[in-house]
Amino acid sequence: MALEVRLGVTVGIDDLGLGDRAASHPTLGIDDVALLLDGIAYTEVASADLPWIDMVRWTADFITAELRPYWTDEEWRAYAAS
Repeated sequence: MALEVRLGVTVGIDDLGLGDRAASHPTLGIDDVALLLDGIAYTEVASADLPWIDMVRWTADFITAELRPYWTDEEWRAYAAS
């Protein structure tokens, strides 16, 4: 929930939560991105038997490719070890 607040998601008000914070750009840390990637991986596994799994996999691969490169492989390994 804290990540949703940082991203400007306000449940029940609007789906995007833009409001007055439309110009803000939250900074995501490796822990935030790891949480998002874990959620994407869970969604991919949970969708394995659905007819649109190819779209889920494509989306997961795209988002992962966009988010992972901001940290080195060593940083990801160190994060995973902690």
